[in-house]
Amino acid sequence: MPYVLSHDGLQLHVRDLGEGMPLVFVHGNNLDAVTWDDLATSLLAEGFRCIAYDQRGFGRSDMTGRFSYDLLAADLDAVLGALDLREVVLVGYSMGCGAISRYAARYGSERIAGAVFIGTVTPCVVQGAQRDGIPVHELQQVIDATIADRPALFASLLDAFLEPGTSAEMRRHVLELSLRPPLASAIACARIGISEDADFSEDLTAFTKPLELIHGDRDSFAPFSLTAARTAELVAHARVNVYEGGNHGIVFSMKERLRDDVARFVRGMSLRDERLASAR
Repeated sequence: MPYVLSHDGLQLHVRDLGEGMPLVFVHGNNLDAVTWDDLATSLLAEGFRCIAYDQRGFGRSDMTGRFSYDLLAADLDAVLGALDLREVVLVGYSMGCGAISRYAARYGSERIAGAVFIGTVTPCVVQGAQRDGIPVHELQQVIDATIADRPALFASLLDAFLEPGTSAEMRRHVLELSLRPPLASAIACARIGISEDADFSEDLTAFTKPLELIHGDRDSFAPFSLTAARTAELVAHARVNVYEGGNHGIVFSMKERLRDDVARFVRGMSLRDERLASAR
């Protein structure tokens, strides 16, 4: 099933490989499902079923002018429903963590065994009347610079996105990958990211499953103190896993450690299910 139909009629491209406990990967803005190639391939070898889909407007999914976190959550629900997935571990990166949070709040956790948030943007990175954060005008400047010259801006941000010592080849790969999505989709998602739609504080309080928060302590795109640290305070069964020296791009530059940590978390879900089944 290479495509799943969204609730509003879009075709969402899905990669579904392997057998075993299912993992569904949800990518961030300026990216597509290729984000997960290295991590998913290594987890396939660990005996897991790995499913990654292109979010609306990205990769090989249909283009659209309609974006909101409610729609992104509905797309995730469509993927899980079409594949009839149960006891699934959701693995989100950056904006993808917001889509998972909204999904759990809107559709419940019946299908979910747990989740892994990598470089999460939850509960909110934007400054508001009742919270500190990154000022909206600074984020708007980034959007304006993206519209003006996306290649130049993204190239200038690589040093803050990836750790020192990251190979030139990986830096080139990340830059090429981030420039592939249509500019219109990237800008639309950036705009909902600086709106009140991107406040997941209430959504997270409804998340009742185990949650692993993997975050770089040098992440300047989604600072740890605004995101993973606060998410852990809102989710009852959350565990924080800090990558010392890690920036926002740890999904690319620290993939071996991610493989081990995600595999450990998923195996923990399997053992938990076995204990619950034996207790019944």
